[in-house]
Amino acid sequence: MVMSQSLYKTIKDKHPNSTIDVLAPAWCKPILERMSEVDRAIEMPIGHGEFNLSGRWKLGRSLKKENYTHSIVLPNSAKSALIPWFAGVPHRTGWKGEMRYGLLNDLRPNRKVFQYMVERYAALACSKENMIEEVHLDQVAKPSLSVDTDNQANCLKRFAIDINKTIIGICQVRSLAQRRGGQRNTTQP
Repeated sequence: MVMSQSLYKTIKDKHPNSTIDVLAPAWCKPILERMSEVDRAIEMPIGHGEFNLSGRWKLGRSLKKENYTHSIVLPNSAKSALIPWFAGVPHRTGWKGEMRYGLLNDLRPNRKVFQYMVERYAALACSKENMIEEVHLDQVAKPSLSVDTDNQANCLKRFAIDINKTIIGICQVRSLAQRRGGQRNTTQP
């Protein structure tokens, strides 16, 4: 989610008056709220991997009233492209993924022309014809989340963190099989 901020920054650079709403899982909301480019985080009520066609149709129809003109679909699944299609968004952009023909009308053929995911995201803010010339890693806008100083102070206090000592963050990564089977977490730096 943090890497997606490079896309939002690129959009704002090209279209300063644009409004950016992001449909994402609830756990992403605190991150999205720290991105000045994002106007609204919309909670995705359908779980990862869940097809739920009727739920996607209802969500898309509820978003239709927003009259979005553009949608950029970052996940590569066909089901992720259904919601903007159901919402009647006229311009739907994304990389070629599983059978998205028709669901996306600005289909980018080969995301592997960009080595890094952050480049792939930023490229979707550019035209298909110009994206290779316009997007280079050294020029891609870097993420820069805003800091909520009150939240930061509360967190330091709650966890008794001494900022004068070295602090190391550890991220737990669990595979889908582990989440479903209840196996132990794998911890990776």
